[in-house]
Amino acid sequence: MTEKTVRLSVEGRAIQAPATSSILQAFVHAGETLVEGVGCMGQGVCGSCRVMVRRAGAQEVKTELACETVVEDDMQVAF
Repeated sequence: MTEKTVRLSVEGRAIQAPATSSILQAFVHAGETLVEGVGCMGQGVCGSCRVMVRRAGAQEVKTELACETVVEDDMQVAF
């Protein structure tokens, strides 16, 4: 059985990642290197992975933690 994937845009670049991934995990899955200082990897304690997120069909841009926010189809993310 294949794992469901989603397509999203990170910094204007289209990537594909497992549907259960956080934004941070999707970024690493796409072969990108994390910026120095982003390191709690899912604990949500440091806030250094704060990103701007626009969900499909939404006008507003929200600030969220990349380590805690699960990816969605057609999500746009900016670090």
